[in-house]
Amino acid sequence: MPSKQIIFAQRLNELKRTMLQQALLQAVASLDLKQIDDELHRLVQPEYLNRLARYSLRGEIIFAVPCVIAKNPQLLGYYRLLLGFSQKDFSKYGLGRWLKYETTGKWKPARIDSQALEDLCSLLDEAAYQLLDTLEGISGTFFHELSLLTLGSQLQGSYNNLIGNKAAKKLFEILKQLIKVRTELESFDDHVIQFTNTSGRRVIIRLAADPDVLVTEQLKTRIRHILAIEIKGGSDASNIHNRLGEAEKTHIKYKQLYPEVQCWTMVGVKELSIQRARKDSPSTDRFFLLEEIFSGGPVLEEFVQELVALLGLRENE
Repeated sequence: MPSKQIIFAQRLNELKRTMLQQALLQAVASLDLKQIDDELHRLVQPEYLNRLARYSLRGEIIFAVPCVIAKNPQLLGYYRLLLGFSQKDFSKYGLGRWLKYETTGKWKPARIDSQALEDLCSLLDEAAYQLLDTLEGISGTFFHELSLLTLGSQLQGSYNNLIGNKAAKKLFEILKQLIKVRTELESFDDHVIQFTNTSGRRVIIRLAADPDVLVTEQLKTRIRHILAIEIKGGSDASNIHNRLGEAEKTHIKYKQLYPEVQCWTMVGVKELSIQRARKDSPSTDRFFLLEEIFSGGPVLEEFVQELVALLGLRENE
């Protein structure tokens, strides 16, 4: 079953209504064209508007203007995708605060700073100048296809996160069960497990992000970071080395802060070479294949024994 493509198709249909070129045309149709034209002529250099006019295209097809964004904040995503900026790029360039409006489609507070919005449009329009300077034979269809190229990477990243989250929740349930048969859980929910180990110290296991699972132990004078687990749950081998590189960044950051922490990486790719994986993430102390953990058997038993020792649990009789 093409489950990934089904998810992509559903998401694409949503974005057509809210963020892609179809949504832009709907917003423009509901606005006063004179207001749009006034803002275009105030913010955009005339030579670029003339260049678009030669192809029978209006300026807002590539140039952001405040009244259009104000009408539908999710159209920030249209211009971001068209100009090739990922969500990480927006954050890197100091524009991350705008992403929440793109996501929700609402201004909170209800009235946004008009000057800040105009400054944002000007920044996007500067990037649009550079794009137009390199293009020939443009059309509305071409701009739509260009935005889809960036969207594809975004959807793949979202899908990888979805798969990773499912794998993390499944692993978290395994952790809860193996602890329950060895000691009493003091508290637990979908994201946190707390118990007291055989040394009388409180252990907390958190399902979070960067790392995906974090295990800490409360000592008398400080909190000891025992274990950080990164989970790369996707089964697609084509991008696994990039994902292992992401795990490596998290592990390096954590080991710099807490040198005693053990770092594990759990991987969903069945045919992964552990030897190659060690080159991509040398900071990983142990690699585990998720399928071998979830299916039971010797690897799960090894995984459990490692955890029992690290967490200070009693051996199960």
